[in-house]
Amino acid sequence: MLDTYTYKDFWGKIYRLAPEVSTNYWVDGIIKSEEDLTNFVPPDPDEMNYDIVDLVVKLASDEYPVIGDTLGWHVSLLIRGGLDKYCRDVYLNRNFARSLTRMVGDMQLKIAMNMIDRGVDAISESDDIAGKDDTILQAPNTKLVFSYIEEMTGICHRHGITYLKHSDGNLYPILDALIALGIDVIIPIEPQVMDIADVKKRYRGRVYIQGNVDCTWILPNGSEEDVRRDVRRCIDTAAQGGGFVLSESNSMHPNVKFENILFYVDEARKYGKYPLRLRV
Repeated sequence: MLDTYTYKDFWGKIYRLAPEVSTNYWVDGIIKSEEDLTNFVPPDPDEMNYDIVDLVVKLASDEYPVIGDTLGWHVSLLIRGGLDKYCRDVYLNRNFARSLTRMVGDMQLKIAMNMIDRGVDAISESDDIAGKDDTILQAPNTKLVFSYIEEMTGICHRHGITYLKHSDGNLYPILDALIALGIDVIIPIEPQVMDIADVKKRYRGRVYIQGNVDCTWILPNGSEEDVRRDVRRCIDTAAQGGGFVLSESNSMHPNVKFENILFYVDEARKYGKYPLRLRV
């Protein structure tokens, strides 16, 4: 604890507690200079607690696949103190940005390997690499992130498991390059900025598609019929021929209505069985 309401986690990310709403939020990071990075001792992946992984693998048995989730390059910008500082480093102090990103990437690779050794069936990496207008980094600076993704994909494939890459935002400018890295599943094809039918048509047979029931408006605010209609939209536009996993367009966040989750699952089970009877 840094004060009554502020704490530093083991990565060096600084958060502030908000007891009035029972949550916390990120405010800063501890890496302010190259000297700070040199002196920083990252957490040891072998000393982390994997009890939850072991428990879920045991409970899932052979009935459900278990996906081990890792963080990614966003840890770099969070412990650096923000995206603005990280992006400035990319252009003005590239070696610093590369060293920071490499340190974080190496940690995530080891964490993923430890989860693979414990029996997970897939690895998912959850950091966004795009916003609604464009990608966060543009070529050639995407190499800072892509090199890590390529290594993670390689580790997964050498152990015979699937690698899932999440990113909200407009991925069109880098989608060809991203899929060329060998990722198996792209999540979630954000409906406000990308067309899941178009992505399925372009990349069918090269990557699995997961998405994209709208959790921005429909799941939090929509009616039962809105939810059921959007589930059918996703199935109609992306499920034909397989290679599709139905999911929400980001997460079941706290603003999602519980009853809408039930409608969503019910419609998926009723409407999403193969062979499909599409109503396009």
